[in-house]
Amino acid sequence: MNDLRIFLTTRDRPQDQLTLLHMPTQWVQRTTVVCPREDRRDINEYCCGTVADFAHPKVDNLAQKREWIFRYCAKQGIEKILMLDDDLEFRCRYPHSTRVYKPEATDLRLHRMFKKLEEMLDHYAHGGVAMQFMQQSNTEEWKYGGRYLHLLAYHVPTVMENCKLGRVTLSSDYDYALQLMEAGYTSAVYCRATESDPNGFNAPGGVSRYRNAKLIRQQAELLAKLHPGIVKLMPYKAGSKYEHLGVRTQASWKKALAMGLEYRDVPHGTLDGKVHLL
Repeated sequence: MNDLRIFLTTRDRPQDQLTLLHMPTQWVQRTTVVCPREDRRDINEYCCGTVADFAHPKVDNLAQKREWIFRYCAKQGIEKILMLDDDLEFRCRYPHSTRVYKPEATDLRLHRMFKKLEEMLDHYAHGGVAMQFMQQSNTEEWKYGGRYLHLLAYHVPTVMENCKLGRVTLSSDYDYALQLMEAGYTSAVYCRATESDPNGFNAPGGVSRYRNAKLIRQQAELLAKLHPGIVKLMPYKAGSKYEHLGVRTQASWKKALAMGLEYRDVPHGTLDGKVHLL
């Protein structure tokens, strides 16, 4: 199946579905909501019954949901997927400009974002949409080899061939991105739109149910062990609103990709190793 399928992961936020609220209807209609069974009715009413489907895997955390999605898609022959957090809003950018605006769900530039991600997965194994933070000066449509969060695009066969699933409890997207880089597959990040999570890092529900400073440090140390020489631990700055969380991870993305390209023995990190400018 070459059409993009969308999976939105959510828990304990049945009446606060910002992402679904901001998505164009034609893409909501391609979306499977992965949630506890008890949240289904409220979510379905919230989006007026427009989502394609619901799934209720017996899992405990977001990392396990993502693993379930990969395995389900591989079994069903679904090649292109987009995994979405449930608390996103979007901005669109005028071409060749740093100006952004908040679009309505019917905005054609927002529709274009989803369509471009679908087309991107013909040539790239993974990518996403630029974060609003620190994108003020970017006027390009795409950037390559960068980090992406919250909105995750994957070519499922490449993930299944090159990634070990379910290795970490927190930051599983970080782990998959680095595994793909280290296997020689660069990311493609769309920059004519941006995403942000207006409710913040630790909003009630979702991952905040079990994420704490102890688990963050434990998982950060595990990521550094899984990606030696690539990931290192950094303390939060004194006075930062995240200081109480202790540490964060920092990755050498360019180094990871350089290692992977040498391993694959190809000049470019696309699916076929050839140049594909989007």
